[in-house]
Amino acid sequence: MHALIITPVHSGLLYVDSARRLGAKISIITNDSGDFKISETDKNRVDNVIIVPDLSPQTIVDAAKKIHANNPITAVAAGVEFVVPQTAIVAEALALPGMKLEDAEAVRDKSKMRERLKSAGIRTVRYAKAGTATDLEHVADTVGFPAVIKPLAMAGSIGVVRVNDKLELLAAYEDICNDQVGWGSHIPGTDALLEELLIGSEYCVDGYVTQDGNVHVFEFVKVELGPQPHFQEIGYTSYRASDLPCAQELTDYITSVVKAMNITAGPFHSEVMLTADGPILIEIANRLPGDNLPLLTERATGISFSDCALASLLDMPIPTPIQPVARVAASQFIIEPSLAGEMYTTIDGWDEVVNDKRIDSATIDIPANTAISIQQDIRSRVAEIQFHADSIEEIEAFRRKVNETIRLVR
Repeated sequence: MHALIITPVHSGLLYVDSARRLGAKISIITNDSGDFKISETDKNRVDNVIIVPDLSPQTIVDAAKKIHANNPITAVAAGVEFVVPQTAIVAEALALPGMKLEDAEAVRDKSKMRERLKSAGIRTVRYAKAGTATDLEHVADTVGFPAVIKPLAMAGSIGVVRVNDKLELLAAYEDICNDQVGWGSHIPGTDALLEELLIGSEYCVDGYVTQDGNVHVFEFVKVELGPQPHFQEIGYTSYRASDLPCAQELTDYITSVVKAMNITAGPFHSEVMLTADGPILIEIANRLPGDNLPLLTERATGISFSDCALASLLDMPIPTPIQPVARVAASQFIIEPSLAGEMYTTIDGWDEVVNDKRIDSATIDIPANTAISIQQDIRSRVAEIQFHADSIEEIEAFRRKVNETIRLVR
């Protein structure tokens, strides 16, 4: 068995250890630059690393064919959101399990995603696509206000903003068009989606599809959002299905979505808003979730998402779960919108929190005396604390302690 991972970062690197546990060789194709830089430690854990000059489909396919010629590849997976279409192209070129390109493009393009759900009779939001400010003004009356504007194919909550009228809409769209930083060498561009504002609780509802076509849903993560008008994800709580009354409702809905989007093998990660009228899709992708969600879920359930996803692609038996660390696992990101564009010198209360026995990890992503991004999204999260507990109540109490104790000092 030989697995190829394209541009793995964050959760995508979990595939490396999964391949070892499953007894498979593993190769990586990456441009190894910017946000996609891979450490030497991680490179040394991989059988074969191919560094390419760019992530164009042809470049990746050519590199994959060279690897395949020397050691036949039996599975390919996307290591990050932006290469889901390229992964589908490689799967087709090498006759491997995976999505067809038109389906992969539909999960990347949120307007195509919405249209696919609408055609399948699956509940979706009121929406309209626009490529210019004039387009937006024309479709705003159809969607109505309040609404949410977002780039058509971005990630990390970049450019996602609540707007209450046309003036706010045009200002938010201008910010999207002017964002030349983006993430992972991708920028938002000018194509945007305007959607009705959904009210409810947001969940990540995730799992994998085995090659017999069965959809397995097992990851249920409640998402904590920062203050609007932005939709910055600032915390997560991973539940066992038995502890979440809405788990079956979420499972039934996302299973219909997965089938409508033709995700036929490997992992899927979705974001769903549970409204008073039921679940409704925010987005879905054919990849592992980011932000260390697989680690949280493994602590709470004993299920290794990366092991299951890779086993499904390799057509191997799905591994048995291990003993969970705790009943619930969670994370909290440290943010400070008042310091946008500025720097901090110290983090008060850090040691008091991170020395608690419930802490699993504590990392600082934006070091002291480094400018914090002005954008309220994945790029301005200063630090992350992961923790576990034996009850939902204990998790929420500890989350409050984190938020009340830790302070960024100018």
